[in-house]
Amino acid sequence: MGHQHGHGHVHLIGQHHGHGHLIGHQHVHGHVHLIGQHHGHGHGHFHGHGHVHGHVHGGFNNGQVNVINIPGHGHVHGKVKPGFGVSKYTPKVHHDVDLVFVLDGSSKVTAEHTKVMKNLMISIIKTLKIGEDNTHVAMVVLGGDPRVAIPLGKFFKSKEIIDAVKHLKNTGGPRNFGKAFKLIASTVLTQGGGQRAGVDQVVISLCTGPSADNMLQPLHQLKSRGIRFLAIGAGYANQMNLKLLASASYHIWSSVNLQNVVGFHTNIAQQIYSTNYNGDVVFVVDASSSVSAADLKTIRSFLVGVAERTQLGPTTTRFFCGRIW
Repeated sequence: MGHQHGHGHVHLIGQHHGHGHLIGHQHVHGHVHLIGQHHGHGHGHFHGHGHVHGHVHGGFNNGQVNVINIPGHGHVHGKVKPGFGVSKYTPKVHHDVDLVFVLDGSSKVTAEHTKVMKNLMISIIKTLKIGEDNTHVAMVVLGGDPRVAIPLGKFFKSKEIIDAVKHLKNTGGPRNFGKAFKLIASTVLTQGGGQRAGVDQVVISLCTGPSADNMLQPLHQLKSRGIRFLAIGAGYANQMNLKLLASASYHIWSSVNLQNVVGFHTNIAQQIYSTNYNGDVVFVVDASSSVSAADLKTIRSFLVGVAERTQLGPTTTRFFCGRIW
């Protein structure tokens, strides 16, 4: 309700009986997602300036949805069956990622720690689509004086990267994540260091303990550039410290039992290719009298879950919210 301007997605959330009305100025370029229980033919009429440019997708339903273009004044037509379920819409997976591993090579790392962390990296690399036009991999070894062991774009074959990982040597000294992140910002994730324009950047930190230096400022600077951070605790499970190294709570994997660590590789690989959407997302919530208190609670939980799993910020993703009466 009101003036909603966005370039991104519109989500119609709730129970839609017959005709739902979206009031106000709604300018959206992107996609429309019908989320919830849609009865009848689910016609949503946008009143005022309700221009929507993009496609309509049905979501959270048990039926089929016609995916159509909207050339006119934003009349939404989606024939769906009632009931909550899972959308069949699957975003395209992009494999062009600049990936940086930060390996704990400090003096407190044991030979067993190193073996497990290397095996985990090798398992992840085997899962990725490595190539000149796909995923590029860099390696930074952590210690008193972190060093770039593998620069971005040096290898375009999985075997070459795996061989390099096997021969990595620990740096020794304190666990200086702050210095490592400064090195990444100044040397690795730069145009001169091989960073590609318009490609997602992901940093995976493998650690056995907390940072010995102040890492917050360089870490914040990298995150503010839209770089995604994943954190792995090998024999280390201090969630408070690991959360600092991750972009979100679901970007953390840890176990005090080293035998469990290598098994994380499949989920980690999936998160590497999880698109970090930058844009405006407009949620349109059905607040009519036909929506029960239980359904409102479900909708609220869904919105909170989306917010917790999204990197929100003025230069990344912004949320807008409207209501259907």
